[in-house]
Amino acid sequence: MVLSAALALATGLSRLALISSRPGEPDSARYLIGIGQWLAHGSRAVMIYDQALSVGYYRMGLAIAGWAGNPERTALALNLLSALAATATAPITYALGRRWLSRAEALAAALLWLFSPGLWWLGLEPHPQGPAIALGLLGLWAAARALESGSRARAAAWGLGGMCGFACSLLLKSDLLLLAPAFPALAIWHDRTLAPASFKREEHGQRNRNFRFGLACLLPVLAWLIALAARSAWLRGNLSGSAGTPGHLVEQFLSWPSGGVWLKQLLPVATGLGFGTWLVLVTGIGLALGRWLTVHNLKAKAANAANSESAAAGIRPRNWGSALMLVSWGAPGMGLWLLIAGNNTRHTILFTLPWVWAGFYAWRRAWPQAPVAGLACIALGLNWLAIPANSNMTLYPSPNVPRSAALLAHQLHRMHQLARAMPAQAARLQRLTDMRASARARSRWPVCYLGWYGNPYLEYDLLTAGMRLRRAGQALVLERQSAGIAFLHVRSRSDYARATEICRRSYSLEYGPGGLHYWFMGEEWRHMPFWRRWYPGGRAPVVARAVAPATGGAVAGGAE
Repeated sequence: MVLSAALALATGLSRLALISSRPGEPDSARYLIGIGQWLAHGSRAVMIYDQALSVGYYRMGLAIAGWAGNPERTALALNLLSALAATATAPITYALGRRWLSRAEALAAALLWLFSPGLWWLGLEPHPQGPAIALGLLGLWAAARALESGSRARAAAWGLGGMCGFACSLLLKSDLLLLAPAFPALAIWHDRTLAPASFKREEHGQRNRNFRFGLACLLPVLAWLIALAARSAWLRGNLSGSAGTPGHLVEQFLSWPSGGVWLKQLLPVATGLGFGTWLVLVTGIGLALGRWLTVHNLKAKAANAANSESAAAGIRPRNWGSALMLVSWGAPGMGLWLLIAGNNTRHTILFTLPWVWAGFYAWRRAWPQAPVAGLACIALGLNWLAIPANSNMTLYPSPNVPRSAALLAHQLHRMHQLARAMPAQAARLQRLTDMRASARARSRWPVCYLGWYGNPYLEYDLLTAGMRLRRAGQALVLERQSAGIAFLHVRSRSDYARATEICRRSYSLEYGPGGLHYWFMGEEWRHMPFWRRWYPGGRAPVVARAVAPATGGAVAGGAE
């Protein structure tokens, strides 16, 4: 209890100290826009991002927005919710780890995972992934308590709690369904390793095992049905139209990597835990494997020498339940996201937790007196020094929080300034167009913003400033009275060239003259000297400012 409280306190303080009303990564800005749109125009409004996949988060956001009264306080409250979810994740992670590891090892594993790069931003931004992970782990922990209960009544009560927790996590983020196979695997593992002798008595042992396995299989199924029913009630007539959303998204981003693309797709997995963590885990597993092979050979020689079948049987690995648990928890999520182009560390971080436990378990088997606290400190130090990417495109804020948080704050300040300047420019150009422009000029948008990752931030600023949104073909238009600003998604030089043809004045923080592509994030890596790129210290990143003469657009960053 004391260790859990200390771990939760450390996790909470590390997040709460950095809480602000900023939206975090671009997808978090999209969720804030969606909450505002739903609040103003209902569930059929334009630009409600991932509505079907995170309907529970939107319902919760609507309640918070009604209480907060303004967008800035809503964003702050949702950020605080994410920090509290990260804090609650700490004792649950430790409690689950204790079923595999000793106190010291479970504490070290929980500390490494909670302070891993992949979990940093989830406790600092208004995004459903962090609370969904907390509730998913809570459901799994309750299922473990159900399996350990001495009576069926208590097991059913704990199972009901686990079902509710998992259903809530699915309502917040539907991709938590990939955790479902861990529930029956947990029952098999428990039966193989932890089940009390009373559960295995000959007269009712099989019935107990069947009951607990059936309960573990039923929990995720019932949770999914509850989540579907709640989603149907909240979305009303929109459910039929959004039922194919998950499949459509998978189909849109599905890609089968080949060659070097595998390394790119593995980037979020490797950087999610941090390079130091993987170094500790891989060396531990390697040492344990080497020791197991040595013992295996010795027992095999002894079996051959004695010609004893019982001796040979002793070399067979018996604890296959742990391997099944490891695969069932990690493989579905990791397998899917490895095939999704543009995946992010927050998508894969939950599925790496069993590997942290496996790594420390391997250290215990390879070196029983291993200083796990020292190993955890080494890994944390290496994670702090490295600057890993947060996605396989390296354009999201990297998980090196102190430097990336400062850079993101700088970028959002520049976007806020641009959001304040563009409406006045749009109104002026609209008046000039109405007075004396040619018919061709009147058919073009007076002011455009060209980009991809920067678009949600500006859209959020302009919507909260009172502008209204509408669709016009491929463009999203934010307007007040007669002045409108068109937002065009630009992902390449050719997209940029086409966009400038339909815009009289273009702004961008991601593209320069002629469509030269700049990095919107990741500049903490690019603007450091080569010999200091692996370190967060050193001089602050220099953000270049320039004006594109052809389009009048302000651009920033380093050229790609």
